[in-house]
Amino acid sequence: MDFDPDRVEDIYEMNKVINEQDVPPLHILRVVLEVGDFLDLSGGAFHPTSKAISRLRPCRAGDFLKELFLTYFKEFNIAYFPRGKE
Repeated sequence: MDFDPDRVEDIYEMNKVINEQDVPPLHILRVVLEVGDFLDLSGGAFHPTSKAISRLRPCRAGDFLKELFLTYFKEFNIAYFPRGKE
């Protein structure tokens, strides 16, 4: 991920310890990868699933991107995003 240097500075300024939720694009990516069964938490660390590993070969990159797209728009619950004040 590529972040604007000012955004990175803001994150460091507001947080002594940076957690995944402090960087919303990273958090959403992790959730979508889990929903699509591409990422698994085991032993306190995230690991790619066998499904992800099989899609990460260069000849399968298009399939992987297609599945991520479909996961985001068909399986991921877009209501997960905060909407701000009611």
